[in-house]
Amino acid sequence: MSCPDCFRGGAATGTPSGTTKQLHGVSTYIASPKSQQEGASGAENSGSTIILYTDAFGFLLPNNFLLADALAAKSGFTVLVPDIIPGGGMSPAILPIMDTYAAPDASMLSKAWAIGRAMTYFIPFLMRAGPQKEVCNAACVEYASAVKKELPAGAKLGISGYCWGGYQALYVARATESVVDAVFIAHPAKYEATHAAEAVGKGVKVSFAHASEDMALPMAKIEETKKELDGNEAFDLRVYEGCVHGFAVRAIPGKEIEAKAADEALEQAVKWYKKWL
Repeated sequence: MSCPDCFRGGAATGTPSGTTKQLHGVSTYIASPKSQQEGASGAENSGSTIILYTDAFGFLLPNNFLLADALAAKSGFTVLVPDIIPGGGMSPAILPIMDTYAAPDASMLSKAWAIGRAMTYFIPFLMRAGPQKEVCNAACVEYASAVKKELPAGAKLGISGYCWGGYQALYVARATESVVDAVFIAHPAKYEATHAAEAVGKGVKVSFAHASEDMALPMAKIEETKKELDGNEAFDLRVYEGCVHGFAVRAIPGKEIEAKAADEALEQAVKWYKKWL
């Protein structure tokens, strides 16, 4: 099994305010800033757009929609959330199962039951939609390229990626020329130390939110990236202490340090996009 925290966390409460329609052949949630709707100037009318590639839960958790709403409201840019995970996102039914596994007082028997049960969700998901699968990568590249082609002259494209989507965001940035202008990633899946450097080498501005207790991404890889890119204005990194994988989109209920860090990671993304888009 990969990182148990990939499939832990809480379902956010609230009502998404965006709309969903077909865009470039993909069902897409669209979050528009109110200021844009009211005809404001500046970033709101620049035409620059952000694509948000979701965590593994995709359209099946409200978190990704509410995050897009908040990003649009604070940044002034339209945010597109494509339902692009092959076969759909991971079932939220796995969340309480992983809570059982991670409970401090869980017995070995209950942990074994939880892992066995989780595998019935986890294995089929990885078989059809593992983040490194070509079917996932190709779909994300095609979508981003189509969005960029339709932007008005001078408009820029940003990509936000969380967990599963963090890998996709960097993949698109590394695999394409003159498509992506700025990227914000939080606790990306399957990250290697060269990924951010390769994206920066393509002219992409990369901001990275890392969880200090990310079981899937050891600090050693982050230190390698820092060594190569430290001091480069096209690269920004913040390590969120006391947080686990998934915190920026699925902060664990009752864990105040993660709730605060999730808000700060959102502000990190907003500042990055306002600077480069």
